[in-house]
Amino acid sequence: MRYVDSAISDDHSLVSSLNVLSLKIVSSDIPYPINVYGTVIVRDSLDYKCVNIFRRDRNNCQQVKSQNEDLILTGPTRGIVFRGGAFFEINLMSREDGDCNDRQFSKALIDVLLGRIMKTKVGIRTIPSWLSEVQLVYSHVRKALEATVEIKILSGPEVFYGKITACTTEIPKEILLYDSDVSGGMDVGDGGVVQLLRRVVAVSIDEILILNVGANVADHDGNTSNCVLEFTPMIQGEDDNQIMCGLYSMRMKVIWSTLFMPQVR
Repeated sequence: MRYVDSAISDDHSLVSSLNVLSLKIVSSDIPYPINVYGTVIVRDSLDYKCVNIFRRDRNNCQQVKSQNEDLILTGPTRGIVFRGGAFFEINLMSREDGDCNDRQFSKALIDVLLGRIMKTKVGIRTIPSWLSEVQLVYSHVRKALEATVEIKILSGPEVFYGKITACTTEIPKEILLYDSDVSGGMDVGDGGVVQLLRRVVAVSIDEILILNVGANVADHDGNTSNCVLEFTPMIQGEDDNQIMCGLYSMRMKVIWSTLFMPQVR
């Protein structure tokens, strides 16, 4: 949300962006389940700094139980600026009994270049490395804006059980923002703001952002009530909507920002 309060000229040009749709282990030389830890970062043309999309240490592994299971992503925390290329660096380890027995599971570089994806909206790259094959699925977002999502529980049980995803009208594949099966449920304390796994989505100014909410209708019994909200992109500003979904009254808020501002000389 770098330019929420900046002065935007009428002739401001929007840049492209990328959404990371999924990152999964499609094959492994190690029997399942596998305890995976390490990092996956992306570097973009804004500053080439590390932007984490997956980061776990040895004491906080993700257990991958079967082939084609998604890694649980927690980023990026800002929109990816895509003006020619972006680079994904994968460094994953497999935890074994004893620190010295841990094995390099995947180590690879994936370069996503603008010229390769001009004619497609969704790209898929599968990279074999060390003891696995890792598949990255991403979408190319033209004339992109950064949508930062905030979700606040206004009333309901003390723990939030449910699932929240985002997608756009052009790319219906859902981006996971929150899942109580992953987090174990969030305690709703003072403020009631849901701690999302991911909170930033790139949205084309010509599309609509869609938030899908599934919330329990009884205390963690598996039955859910589903709500769908649509948000129209803005160059700047915010939009919110209050809903009743399952046992919860919720405020869904989206803050809009441009991704890039040219340097004034």
